[in-house]
Amino acid sequence: MHSANAHVQPVSHRRIRGAGALAAVRGCFRESEPLRGRALLHVPLIAGAVTVLSVVRQTGTPAWQSLWAEDGAEFLLRAINEGASSLTKSYSGYGLLLPRLIALLAAALHLGWAPWILSIGAALVAGLLSAFAFVASRAYLRSTALSYAAALALGLSPVAQIESMNCTANVQWYLMPALFWALLWCPTIRTGRIVASLLGLFAFGSAPLAVLMVPILVLRVIVRGRRGLDLFLIGSLLGLAYQLALTATAPPRQGGTLQPRALAETWGVRALLEFIGTHPARSLARDIGWLSALLVLGAVVVAIIGAAFARDPQWPGTAVFVLLCFGLSTLQIAVAFTRGFPVLPAHLFDWDQLDFIPGSRYSVLPLYLLALVVLICVDRIAARPRFGGLRLALAAPAVLCLLLGLTTDFRGGPFRSSSPRWSKEVSNARSECAHGAQRVTLNIVPDPLTISLSCEQLAEQS
Repeated sequence: MHSANAHVQPVSHRRIRGAGALAAVRGCFRESEPLRGRALLHVPLIAGAVTVLSVVRQTGTPAWQSLWAEDGAEFLLRAINEGASSLTKSYSGYGLLLPRLIALLAAALHLGWAPWILSIGAALVAGLLSAFAFVASRAYLRSTALSYAAALALGLSPVAQIESMNCTANVQWYLMPALFWALLWCPTIRTGRIVASLLGLFAFGSAPLAVLMVPILVLRVIVRGRRGLDLFLIGSLLGLAYQLALTATAPPRQGGTLQPRALAETWGVRALLEFIGTHPARSLARDIGWLSALLVLGAVVVAIIGAAFARDPQWPGTAVFVLLCFGLSTLQIAVAFTRGFPVLPAHLFDWDQLDFIPGSRYSVLPLYLLALVVLICVDRIAARPRFGGLRLALAAPAVLCLLLGLTTDFRGGPFRSSSPRWSKEVSNARSECAHGAQRVTLNIVPDPLTISLSCEQLAEQS
């Protein structure tokens, strides 16, 4: 007599492992409940707070009275000279869609308002992206406080004060961490899908290194099937098409070569040093800095081990999330630093010259991803009652490390602070035109960048 289960075929262990791996990857792309009622207040609160804090981080000449580098000399000037056709122009070998659009708005208004549109506008973009990170992170972080930390870590990056904050040309470095969230987050309501779609468009169209996230986009489509063919995919593909079109037609640009030694030096010195803060990087601060670097590594290791032992049912998806963070962070460092900076600056190891590290903007995404690894693991640990008193011991070093960079490097460096006051430059230019000049020059920082306009153009902008 045959057993009732005789027809059941044995299941391959390889198939089981494959299904488990696919489920883990699928678990990394999560939906979250939309914000409702009073919870919606988190969005304007975070956006407003990050915008204001970004503006007050700048020392010396305030953001609403200054323009930084390409904001004036490239984007504003080209928008004034060429209008909408400036959208078809590449800069430094790639496309910058969102900065071009913001510059067009500035060119359409009174010239005296340019810093309000370009500098304060950049701070507002950082605030809005931070609010987006808060909403998207709720699918991964159970604690609202840690979702706030994920949002603030994006908008108030410790290294942003060096050269990225309040600068339209550098909003791409804020767009990339937000794009990482948009790739993993799967909104359930139309508003969320539209916002994610716009983010995909502007991020891929404004940040050339966002192309490093294309594998995640492909993975998203594969594991989500038909649901992956959504508005976000359309927006992302349009942004990619814009970026690739301008990159393909741009003049060739010199770059370094991939160097393993430079990559190791970057992670060992540059990335960790920027994470812990470089503004007061001498004497006692130097020793505290290296100690905090060890705390960063220790907190990550302890958090990962603790979260693994927490036996969270969502841990497989969380593990994939952590792997994506580390993988993308390393790839960004490898491509950006070793190709863009084949030889690290000699003064990098001179503690008296660390108030300004060239190319610090390339660290915004890698350091943010490192912060996310700490936050998500601490969140998983804190959710398990069995850990009891160990929660604080596990969370405290991680939170301390996240706060250390911000507290040491909150205020801006000396370069933007020495900017000429824009209202005075515009007033001087008008005075020169009134006394018979044909062309005028408005000074910005860093020297020798300037904005040269004819008096006819100046009159049109008034």
